[in-house]
Amino acid sequence: SDWNPQADLQAMDRCHRIGQTKPVHVYRLVTENSVEEKVVERAQQKLKLDAVVVQQGRLSEAQRKLATDELLNAVRFGADKVFRGDAGITDEDVDAIIARGQKRTAELEERLGEAEKGDLMDFKLDGGVSSETFEGADYGKKRGRQSPRPFLLDTGKRSRRATTRDDIYATQDEVAKLLDPLKKGRKKKDQDEDHPEDGSLPLPKHLRVPEPYDFQLRDGRARLSQLRAAEKERWLALQDTPEKRAALEADPAALRSLSLLSAEDATEKARLVAEGFHDWNKAQFTVFLKASARHGREQYDRIAADIGNKSEGEVRAYAAAFWSRGREFFDDKEWAKVERAVARGERMVDEMAGLLEAARRFMDMFRNASPNEKIFKFTKTDGLPFPHLPSRADEERILLELVLEHGYGEWVKIREEFRRRPEFQFDWFLRSLDADAIGKRCDVLVRAAEKELAELERRHNAYVDAAKALAAARQAAPRDAQGRPLSQPERVARVFEKMVEDHRKQSEIREKQKAQKSEEARKLREIAQGGGRKRASPTQP
Repeated sequence: SDWNPQADLQAMDRCHRIGQTKPVHVYRLVTENSVEEKVVERAQQKLKLDAVVVQQGRLSEAQRKLATDELLNAVRFGADKVFRGDAGITDEDVDAIIARGQKRTAELEERLGEAEKGDLMDFKLDGGVSSETFEGADYGKKRGRQSPRPFLLDTGKRSRRATTRDDIYATQDEVAKLLDPLKKGRKKKDQDEDHPEDGSLPLPKHLRVPEPYDFQLRDGRARLSQLRAAEKERWLALQDTPEKRAALEADPAALRSLSLLSAEDATEKARLVAEGFHDWNKAQFTVFLKASARHGREQYDRIAADIGNKSEGEVRAYAAAFWSRGREFFDDKEWAKVERAVARGERMVDEMAGLLEAARRFMDMFRNASPNEKIFKFTKTDGLPFPHLPSRADEERILLELVLEHGYGEWVKIREEFRRRPEFQFDWFLRSLDADAIGKRCDVLVRAAEKELAELERRHNAYVDAAKALAAARQAAPRDAQGRPLSQPERVARVFEKMVEDHRKQSEIREKQKAQKSEEARKLREIAQGGGRKRASPTQP
């Protein structure tokens, strides 16, 4: 035990955090006539104090601290009996110790459970001075006590805060929200066919027809509703008086062979009942839509497996009729919801197919690697989506392999096989995760595998481009007469020779430019001198 009772309570809670589901028994071993008695007593008093005061924030820091004298007295408690103890212990002594311990425990619990009032005016610690007594005066007697209530120590149920459950994909929730309104808005039957609310006799079972629904794709749905209404009206007319009703009840054989329609109408009714997909019900239709959104509208085998009681051929026939003629039986708003939900699910299926293909290519790169080799080097996966998730390379690899084996979304199967792996026999955190948590972890790993593969491919392409550039540079390097690449000194000599040749060419160009300028200057001077002589000559007559 501890001076702080909250430490003991936390230790008890930890027993259930490792997956323990059975009741946990706590045994406290307390040494008689020692400081441990004071520790337990002090802890229980603190629990009582916590229940009535601390939770309301009315206890000062000074009252919670343990005084020096009280601590010294607690340590010295029972010291004389410890030093006078005998060395030999027999079985009878052990039995006596156990009996005496049970007695002392009962006395301690009785003393701790006693309370004269239901408030804090008489609160004491270890038999100390009452809070009502101050400077020798007992203010409790002066004030009096009105309607004392027995004190019951109830610390309340220790419950953990419930975590919110998030679906792996918000898209699945959106698909469900789009499809659920189709189940709502249906007109409820105004009465039970076996127990009509108006008190009339129920329609004979051989005349009853299930209510036609739009998803059954019946062309004569309106006509069938008319025949059902006519039958019901004629049935109520047969029992509009007590005498007629009594006659019907008295002749059950006549009821079993009763016909309320003409032969032509009865034949038409039988034809209308058998047309379309009359054997499909609401539950099967809802599963059909959700399975089409989950697997794709052309995955007939998977849709049939989700429905359970329909074969692949029946699903194929219904799907062909539904997607080709369904718009005729649904209004525009409902049909738009159906198409939007299924299209969104199919986009998710395509995205998952791309992710799984990338994950498969990524895992093929580590097929011959060590089991403990870390496969994610550029993408963060530690602690995702759970902050305290341990980092284990084998866990990441095994989960990815199970996703590729069972498929995305088969979290229950993946969890069952994951828990059977010997590598995780004592990893209680991973074994305690439910199917949804395993799904979240697998989703993180699949998306991380796609990012890791993209980064590896980018680095590989950069390396290939660099290698090609180097090969091109080597191909363009100068070579000797035999076509072999020049050595380093030869390349340096070639460079210097080219520099000298360039310098010589530049000098020649400068000399030519200088000569051209001199020639142009000479010509300008000659022109200027010739003009001066003409102005100095005499005038011609």
